[in-house]
Amino acid sequence: MRRTYVIKSRGLFKRDAVEPFKVSRSQIEAFVECPRCFWLNHRRGMRRPSSPPFLINTLVDRALKKEFDAHRAAQTSHPIMIAHGLDAVPFQHPQIDEWRENFVGMQFLDEHTNLNIAGAVDDIWQMRGSGRLIVVDYKATAKDGQVTLDEAWQDGYKRQMGVYIWLLRKQGFEVEDRGFFLYCNGQDAESFEQRLNFSVSLLPYTGDCDWIEPTLLDLKACLMADDVPPAPHDCEFCGYIAANQGFPVGSMRKAKVRRATAGSNRHPADEMGEVRERIAEFEEREAELREILIAATEAERVGEEWIAHVSEQHRKLLDREALTEHFGVEALQPFMHESVATMLRLKDAHTGRQRRRRRNSGGRPQRTDAPDRPECATSRSASLL
Repeated sequence: MRRTYVIKSRGLFKRDAVEPFKVSRSQIEAFVECPRCFWLNHRRGMRRPSSPPFLINTLVDRALKKEFDAHRAAQTSHPIMIAHGLDAVPFQHPQIDEWRENFVGMQFLDEHTNLNIAGAVDDIWQMRGSGRLIVVDYKATAKDGQVTLDEAWQDGYKRQMGVYIWLLRKQGFEVEDRGFFLYCNGQDAESFEQRLNFSVSLLPYTGDCDWIEPTLLDLKACLMADDVPPAPHDCEFCGYIAANQGFPVGSMRKAKVRRATAGSNRHPADEMGEVRERIAEFEEREAELREILIAATEAERVGEEWIAHVSEQHRKLLDREALTEHFGVEALQPFMHESVATMLRLKDAHTGRQRRRRRNSGGRPQRTDAPDRPECATSRSASLL
């Protein structure tokens, strides 16, 4: 599905705001992955492009919750608990549904940072003897062999477990360091027959919460900063922007013009051509917006971030052609001086045709082909003082 990219204007972090700023568990993970993407999202409204929803994973998640909710109501142990020697039952609590709801979840106001931390847990179990709680996170995948927690990309899952344990403890509960990942692994089969079979694994993991509060301090400092943070070398989103837009990783400014060498990715002339194309597009869009705003009412010119003001300026200009015709060139010579202009023109390396921009009477830029001319030239022109 194709979707227009929109820069958000609501829910942005304001440095002088008194009310707490809500940060979800997933946004903490986004900060750990790339402070730059995190900052651009919450300070400039530039979110990472969205991905398609994982509907089968969501279906598995919903089916598991229904299954464990039946044991929660009866306060009986699920067979997988019994198979792993856990004398536990699904935890009953009036807020259990709220804690598991996306965009709500468990919440805690961290007074040190004035951040409202939220996270939606998949399930919580309770040991019968000690009464201590256990965080359980559902995962769905499809891979050959047994699932493990050994892949580098699963470090985010482990941090996720730590945040849920931390949030539950902030609610005042006794929570075990050990949590579980309930992994449902789709199995290959000879035929589909309108059915997918899953093998279910219960993987224990000892959650780490020590990193969370120092990370929240760093996250708040990132939000308070006026300058965009440098990008890590392994952020795929920042790497794409660097490759596509000419931004060096770690900077918001465009790369400086470099001399053409064997190791260069692009020739400066090629990049210049692209820049001119984009300038023309921006100028065309600017002309369209200008017409809209001039025709709009004063109330319609008020945006969420900017207010457009329209005014008229009256001034008198010298008509050079009329002066020349009336007084003659010789009479104007004492009032003229020479100027030097260095021009850079581009022409297509394959067709030899020149690419330039010109404006029509309406003020909009147009890209036109022009006869072959020297790429660079120095001209001297006379102008009135």
